[in-house]
Amino acid sequence: MIRLLIAEDQRLFRQSLRCLLEREPDIEVVGEATDGREAFNLAIELKPTMVLMDVDMPKLDGVTATRLIQGCSPEVKVLMLSVHDDDTRIVTAVQAGASGYILKDADHDEFLRIIRNVPG
Repeated sequence: MIRLLIAEDQRLFRQSLRCLLEREPDIEVVGEATDGREAFNLAIELKPTMVLMDVDMPKLDGVTATRLIQGCSPEVKVLMLSVHDDDTRIVTAVQAGASGYILKDADHDEFLRIIRNVPG
């Protein structure tokens, strides 16, 4: 079972992700964060197995939040969400401990395949 925390500041996209993911029998959405600081706090509190982290987050950007999560809970996999496929912040996020990234324009099947096949 994948215990998932969604960290995304755009409410409609975050809620849509939750609806999509909650239909899957092997995925449990344990929480939602609207900014990087909240993502870090919820990751420590809820102990998800995976965090879907938007690169561009208010209060604390996704890269910094990923670094903090990995520093405290290295077993948590972090998958970055981005609209850009050449974003240098994604490279920086992977260097900070992210397990990979998903483009926000990925289709449903591709999105689920990436989540289920995150290394680590």
